[in-house]
Amino acid sequence: MYLINYLLIIFTGIILSGCSTGFRNAAIKITANPEAKVYINGKDAGSTPYENRSLASGTIELSLITDKNQQWSKKIRLQNNTTTVISWNFSENNDESSGYILYLENTGQEDKVGLLVNAVPDKTAVLINNDYQTSSPIRLDNIGFGEKTIRLSFPGYNSIEISTKDVRGYQLVIDAVLGKQKMIDNNIPPPQDNNEPPGTLKSAKIKKTETGWLRVRESYSATSNEVAKVKPDEKYKIIDQKDDWIKIDLGNGAAGWISAKYADIL
Repeated sequence: MYLINYLLIIFTGIILSGCSTGFRNAAIKITANPEAKVYINGKDAGSTPYENRSLASGTIELSLITDKNQQWSKKIRLQNNTTTVISWNFSENNDESSGYILYLENTGQEDKVGLLVNAVPDKTAVLINNDYQTSSPIRLDNIGFGEKTIRLSFPGYNSIEISTKDVRGYQLVIDAVLGKQKMIDNNIPPPQDNNEPPGTLKSAKIKKTETGWLRVRESYSATSNEVAKVKPDEKYKIIDQKDDWIKIDLGNGAAGWISAKYADIL
């Protein structure tokens, strides 16, 4: 079986410059794939990757336009003394384009770190450190201190994964759009390994996890029921694959789905 590539967007360490340096303006940081021209309120501001640390807080009209005239536009409210992070991935098929906007809102609650997630499609699964929380839209008053990995997942769509660091007294706001996975022509057979005969099943070796185990689910969805737990370094035969999930043989006629991210294919 061959794993289908899927989108993995990682933003490491949301540490707002305004919280450490005390600058009074708003900041913005933009990346795009492919590169795009940046227009703020209709004016040419440069090209991606783009960063500006001296914008006035308030609402702006942001547009990104590629050389192929692919365009993404949105009104964005810049927060005072914080950095707004924007990442967008263009695709020839608009349904496959994806990206996110990240920023922090001051809650004044120094003993808490909040999270607010809005995602398209609706009911996108939200996982923190691989533990399912609920589906979007959600608002959590306190997700605890420390580094977090936030994963947004929906069947048939490319996942988005964001690594963050907490800022006390703030809530992280994520506004994301998941892109549909590209359709694969079933009439074209997948390439075979040079030394592997057609039809040979591969195996999955479970990677190390923070919890010391990995959930096995009934279906290829983070919201599906848990049917078992497997441990790091254990090996299982792969019997199916969907999106960024693989189905493993648990033995004695049992089987279940695990996230491909947490397995090495042998």
